[in-house]
Amino acid sequence: MIWLNALALIGLASIALPVLIHLLARGRAKRFRFPSLRFIDPSQLLPTRRARVQDALLLALRCAIVALAALALAQPVLLTASRRRAMERGIARAIIVDTSASMRRSTPSGGSALDSARRAARVMSTETEASTLIETSDPARALTGAAAWLAARYQRGELVVVSDFQRGQIDSNDVRRIGTDLGVTLRRIPVVSAPTVETHWAAGDRRVVARATPRGELTDAEWTTTKGSGDSSALTLLGAEADRAAVNATRIAAATTAVPRPVDSGRAVTIVFPGYVDRRTFDSATQTAYAPWMVDLLRRVNARANDASASRVAVMGNRRQLVLFTDSAPASLASARITAAADSALSAAPSLAELEPETLSEREVASLARPALKSSSRSRDPNGASDGRWLWAVVLVLLLIELPLRRMAPRPASPAVEERARAA
Repeated sequence: MIWLNALALIGLASIALPVLIHLLARGRAKRFRFPSLRFIDPSQLLPTRRARVQDALLLALRCAIVALAALALAQPVLLTASRRRAMERGIARAIIVDTSASMRRSTPSGGSALDSARRAARVMSTETEASTLIETSDPARALTGAAAWLAARYQRGELVVVSDFQRGQIDSNDVRRIGTDLGVTLRRIPVVSAPTVETHWAAGDRRVVARATPRGELTDAEWTTTKGSGDSSALTLLGAEADRAAVNATRIAAATTAVPRPVDSGRAVTIVFPGYVDRRTFDSATQTAYAPWMVDLLRRVNARANDASASRVAVMGNRRQLVLFTDSAPASLASARITAAADSALSAAPSLAELEPETLSEREVASLARPALKSSSRSRDPNGASDGRWLWAVVLVLLLIELPLRRMAPRPASPAVEERARAA
């Protein structure tokens, strides 16, 4: 037997209450009629304290009611043979599918690694009584939420991660943060890494191509710089007419920070500096819905304290863009930082971590896995398997029995009856 609410067993100590009430209660002294002493003045009758149990059956019945109520609150589950077999079969599984950029690579059999991961996840979800499927580009961050879902299922919990396990994506510290009663299974999707990793960067009117070629424990790197078009129509800087030179200096200073290519043509940012004459025109035709990349940019700007006083989402030139209002003067360090952050937000390229060509070894992946605990160590759903309802039924029956027994218990005679008997 297991208890879903074992702390309620402390209530068994309340069994002593009926006993104490019975022993500490004071009763009236009994009067006996004696003819030869009827002319003697009556003495004062004092309450007496019970020194022994006078109604053992009623006391035992009340103690049983209190004890069964405490046991019912503890929600017992009787593990019969059929229940044990059902619990061994029952398992809840949370499946995390890695959708990061590294999963866009091909598998040895052809096709995308992401498509293979999704097919494997669908098959595993049909093998359990309860399952949930989570697609995320950051599997390590999704572990906590998946573990919380499993903890509420009252079944054996298994957390499955389907990924290519790019190095640096998940490690033992991430697995250690989840409960030890949950099993962890790692399903690798094999990928074919390109012999050369090539990335493109833009820094002002310059284009930089970086090539990395793994060679055993070493990596050969090559950089090529070319002249670009210098098109920055997606980033607009608005300031006063007298600050035109300072605004251009701000753009040049921000261009020293390279931005990974390609640039998303659907993204656009406008930065409004103090002194812009039409600054208030953005307050009239604005929208309230922020795209995810806009939210990320605002988070970076606020974290660096770049003096972004307000933000709006407006449609300008048939393009939906983010409008940032700053109190920093053009050509200042703060204005250059916010311009560089806005320029980086226009990039649709994956992060540098996604360019890592190496994956975890089979030994490293196996060290992160762990089996799920046996079903007897995890409780079932308290709303379904608890046998406490039968104890409550017994308590109700005992209450119905206690009522007539309490009425049948002997009571001391009332003073009026005793006076009439004495006068006679």
